[in-house]
Amino acid sequence: YSEIAQRERMEEQLLLSQFAMDKATDIVFWISRNARIRYANDIASEALQYTRDELLDGNFGDIVPVYSLAEWDALWDELKNGVQVFRETFLVKKDGTRFPAEVRLTYLEYHGKQFVYCSSRDLSERIRMDQALVEANKKLSISTSIARHDIQNKITVLLAYLGRTKKAVT
Repeated sequence: YSEIAQRERMEEQLLLSQFAMDKATDIVFWISRNARIRYANDIASEALQYTRDELLDGNFGDIVPVYSLAEWDALWDELKNGVQVFRETFLVKKDGTRFPAEVRLTYLEYHGKQFVYCSSRDLSERIRMDQALVEANKKLSISTSIARHDIQNKITVLLAYLGRTKKAVT
């Protein structure tokens, strides 16, 4: 009975892990040695406008062109040697449109199975916020410059009046 109970706990844990991976907020892929996608989570399908079946066994370089088949072998060896790769690039949707994304690649091996774990995050919102911040800083700089100029003009007038008052008193 204890073995059955342990198997049930392991099965429950496995199902929970699968659910968490499928529902993660980051795009997740598992990529094989030949640059084929072996797993894609729900957000990958949603963000890239593919069905999960269309993504599975697809070429990773079609989604992330910066990692083409020509570069994959060298990248695989680099990752296998323990290097983590992080890059800001873009992902290509099914309709050919692109969106900016950060891509993190890590080599993993489990029970003799080798794959690259890829997590990716859409950067569109962050880039939009960065641009809005730059615009706000420009406007703030202009506003500060105008206020400084106005204050400087008032101080100049006050100093002039003060100078006249000094002459009048003497």
